[in-house]
Formats: sequence, C-alpha cells, structure tokens
Amino acid sequence: MYQTHLAIFQNIFLGLAEKYFSVLELRGVGYTILKKKNFLVLNLGFSHKINYKIPSFLNITLDKKNIHLNGFELQKLKNFASLIRGYKSPEPYKGKGIRYLGENIPIKESKKSK
Repeated sequence: MYQTHLAIFQNIFLGLAEKYFSVLELRGVGYTILKKKNFLVLNLGFSHKINYKIPSFLNITLDKKNIHLNGFELQKLKNFASLIRGYKSPEPYKGKGIRYLGENIPIKESKKSK
C-alpha cells in the first residue's frame, strides 16, 4: 500500500506543477456536446440527452467534436474520461463512438454474402 500512496501523491504534486490533460474525440453523425453551467450535455444518438455534472476539480473546454479535460489529479481525470467514454464506446464495425484522441480502433469486416 505504501507504493500506491506514494504514486498517488507523486501524481498530485506533478499535477500541481503541470496540469494533466486528456482529449476525447466524438466520431459519428449527429453526436454533439454542450457545456451548460456545471453540466456536460451529451447527445449520442439515444432517445434522450445525457446530462452529467462536471466535477469541481476539472476544467473542460469543447471543440466541435473534441472534449479537452484538464486537471491536477491524474487518477480522477482518467476515471472521468473513462466514464464519459463508457456512455458510447467505439464500436468495431464503423468506429463510431467516443474515443481518446489518437486511439486506434481495429475495424472488423462485416459479413459478406456468398
């Protein structure tokens, strides 16, 4: 447990000096993101919009199809990024969904008729 706590504190101290960042990319037709006050509104092709409260330890900026996350705690930043990615993870046939910037998703072949 000592090494785990040491790594967490080391990441916090490094994060105070230089903020950690992560970028999520939306791929798909009609996927949109909005920031309203303290909420992140995701429209991911479901019948409803997903409203998620932005934690106070994160700074979020939005591009047209990217979500830029900044924070000083690496573990909480990555947990939040994986939670957002989990709403619509990339599917293997067309690659649509939310992915990390630069993540390579292997695309499978669809069934071919004989």
